[in-house]
Amino acid sequence: MLRRLLVSLILLSSPLSFAAGSVDPLWSRALSITQANQAYVAGEVVTDTEVLDSDNQSQEVTHKKLRLSGWKDGQPVWDVIWLTEAQKSGLANVKFPLNIAEHPDYALFNGEVERTEKITVDNRNCIIFLVKGKQKKLSFKAKVLVEEASGKPIKVDYDLDGIPMAKSMTYSVNFGTDEQGRWMPADATLNAKISVIFTKFNIISKQSFKQWTSRPAAAS
Repeated sequence: MLRRLLVSLILLSSPLSFAAGSVDPLWSRALSITQANQAYVAGEVVTDTEVLDSDNQSQEVTHKKLRLSGWKDGQPVWDVIWLTEAQKSGLANVKFPLNIAEHPDYALFNGEVERTEKITVDNRNCIIFLVKGKQKKLSFKAKVLVEEASGKPIKVDYDLDGIPMAKSMTYSVNFGTDEQGRWMPADATLNAKISVIFTKFNIISKQSFKQWTSRPAAAS
């Protein structure tokens, strides 16, 4: 059952596509920014995961840092720089659903888009977009914060549905300027409530991304 859960999460790493319609110009700019990032891979990824039981007691904690060491057949090769873990449940190796470390463009998906309110966040004038879509049996709703002046996505909050054994799953992505001044995903947080054999768990996993590196030309 745990393996099926991990496979279901990984299914979301496939890019979504939707029928074209009238598109908000600001939304198009936000999409173009993330699409331009597809030629990069995070050079360093830190993941911190904790599994809590139904009584909110910690069952497993894992801290891991990966560093890009090279390429094989156009795919990134990672070295584990450090790893600490206290395993009890076997659930802390859950994969991030969008695999942003290798595909930063997956941080923002297109779908049925609705422009809503205007707000100010950290002195940025932003527009909130509500987006929803579906890939096979997996549905998502997203709240996307986009800077009005630049079109930069600031934050995305996903609500994912249709994943076996997951009562609920949210996935949030924050964007920022990397070391080279590029606008990239900075960190992401997965929060999943899972039911396994009459037992409930809450998985909270956080990733940070640094040192974005260009893919080899043939792999872009």
